Amino acid sequence: MPTHFEIDHARRLVRSTSIGRLTDEDLRAHNRGLIDSSDFDPAYRHLWDVRGVTELDVTSDGLRSAKGSSPWTKHTRRAFVCGSDEVFGVARMAEMLNDEGPSEICVFRDMSEATGWLGPDLID
Repeated sequence: MPTHFEIDHARRLVRSTSIGRLTDEDLRAHNRGLIDSSDFDPAYRHLWDVRGVTELDVTSDGLRSAKGSSPWTKHTRRAFVCGSDEVFGVARMAEMLNDEGPSEICVFRDMSEATGWLGPDLID
């Protein structure tokens, strides 16, 4: 799977990274992995680095399914950091689909802007 996550309890942050090909199933597996992790806290902020995605096979149905199985609590801040225009466009679709919750999503091209939006304690 091209996606993995790390949980930083000190910063109350989940850092996810995706590389290579990203699919609808990868989104579902990522959500399941978080839910199944005994360390996961759904109130933690989320920073998802998708700058390494080189092939995108994510559909609007896959985005809706991921939203429906989202493990995050209401008002949890989630930042996606994108490299390519294609990934940025799909992440913006996820942001728009999420306008009514369960969490806040914002899409960025710059890592420092994303971490600044998530909270000043993340800026190194």
